[in-house]
Amino acid sequence: MKGNMQIDKLKLLEKWNERYTELDKSWNKLLEAGFDANSDLHNATWRTFDAYTEAVGSLVGDKHDWLTWFLYEAKQGKKNCNVVVNDKAIKVKTVKQLLKLIEL
Repeated sequence: MKGNMQIDKLKLLEKWNERYTELDKSWNKLLEAGFDANSDLHNATWRTFDAYTEAVGSLVGDKHDWLTWFLYEAKQGKKNCNVVVNDKAIKVKTVKQLLKLIEL
């Protein structure tokens, strides 16, 4: 980043996580109402969110795709949220813990 511009990585990740939750809940309601999960709109929306995730990942220094792991494999810290990095087991249940993992 240019100059002394600093970003609050934790705040950025918290907002990203909130947006995922909102988007996922909204799409689940549409799918329950019979909306086609294979529609162009559905696919375009999630591709846009994936691009947002990549941008946030770049800003916070995620070189190992931990953001995607946190959302889809760890279910935002609700499932299988243990990882091993440098022979050390790390539990990642919160966005704050996710940031610590990224910064290792």
